[in-house]
Formats: sequence, C-alpha cells, structure tokens
Amino acid sequence: GGGGGGGGSAKLGADATFEEAYVAGDAELALKKLRAQPANSKQCFNVGMVHYSMRQYTEAIAAFNASLEKDSYMAVSYFQRGTARMMAGDGALALDDFAKAAVMMRGHEFVDYGQMGLNFRLLKSDILFNQALAHSRTGAHQEAVDACAAAQRCEQLRDRLALKACAE
Repeated sequence: GGGGGGGGSAKLGADATFEEAYVAGDAELALKKLRAQPANSKQCFNVGMVHYSMRQYTEAIAAFNASLEKDSYMAVSYFQRGTARMMAGDGALALDDFAKAAVMMRGHEFVDYGQMGLNFRLLKSDILFNQALAHSRTGAHQEAVDACAAAQRCEQLRDRLALKACAE
C-alpha cells in the first residue's frame, strides 16, 4: 500500500523490466530484475554494467569475471572489466583486459552484441582509446600516444572530439 508519489521521478511498478529500470536510473530494481534471470554471460554482464553505473567497481569486476567464466570469448566483458579496473586504479590489469578484448575482436572494427540481446556495440577504437587512458595513468606516455594514434586511424570512432583531445 503506500502514500503519494515522490517529487519528480516516476516510480516504476513491480512489473517493470530490467531495461526500463536501468534506463530510469533505478539501479536497485534493475539488479533485482537481473537476479531473477538465469545467470548466463549476458545476465552477469548486465549486473556488472549496473554496478559500474553506480561506481561500485569491485562488484562490477566480480560480475564481469562471472560473465567471462561463462563465455571466455566475450570481448565486451574484457573491455568493461578493464574499464572498471582502470576506474578502480589498477592500470596494469586494465591494460591486460584491453589486450584480451582486442584479441577477441579477431581483427574486426566492431562487434555488435545486438543478436545476443545486449544493447552494446564495441568498437576497436573504444579499446584503443581506453588503452591510451590506462597507459597515461600508469605513466607510459609514449604507449598512450601510440594507442591514441591507432584509435584515430580506425574506421569507426564513437567520439572524434575525445580522440582529438587524446592526441594533444
């Protein structure tokens, strides 16, 4: 039963989907919905993304680990685990994950996870850009410049301005 609505944001009902909860910014409801799903690589990846969005990097890394235990070829899980590790301050492990993500791309410019039901398209340039950031954070400035230059040479770029700034 309950009182009136809060100020501003609409509360989602119990029948809301994971996607609706996530888009609405209701991370707790999104996690509750996910935990009701089978624990496959996609579900574990989504749990990791929710934790990442809440800046809970340790929990995100654990979820991406679980995703990779179920599907060791999932480049996007290596990429997101690397990004979470970089945000948590572990540049060396982040670089290792970005290298694994790049190998799993098998030479392609992008991998679209739409057929898996994930709203995610991983670009080769995303991996290279994050490698540049991680190299920069670990003090490997020449490697950062090289990774940034490689990202700029990619056919598909998510953010040309960020890459332009990266090069400067």
